[in-house]
Amino acid sequence: MCLLHQPSQAILRPSDQALQTCFEGATQRLRLYEALYESGNLYHSWRTVQDVFLAGATVMYCVSISSTVRRSISLSSLARDFRSCSNLLSSGGEWWPRTRKARSSLERLASHTLELFAEKTRSGTDNLQANNSSDISNFGGNETF
Repeated sequence: MCLLHQPSQAILRPSDQALQTCFEGATQRLRLYEALYESGNLYHSWRTVQDVFLAGATVMYCVSISSTVRRSISLSSLARDFRSCSNLLSSGGEWWPRTRKARSSLERLASHTLELFAEKTRSGTDNLQANNSSDISNFGGNETF
């Protein structure tokens, strides 16, 4: 579902409903991969690692860009999804060493996203989108992966 609703050259600014669908699909993928990992049935192919990373990045994008998505989730569920993504990437890093660098970058972005989400929750306003561009540019992640 994410591929149908995420931003693309044809859909530069997806609707909030499309972003909600992307968010739900991405969190569902993370939870399914987590269940497979916990049951010992997760095969760590390069495609699996890429899909986990993409799901985490999609969650971050949807939370940062859509007030509808932000209102539909709690800080604890968002933190749980980011932890799950990080743990899955960490286990994937045992087979694919470059994954460690990607995990580190994703963790920094996740921390930043959680801070902005918590700030929005404390203040009772939804100014995350307005502050997003300046805050992201200052987060300090120069690495490529």
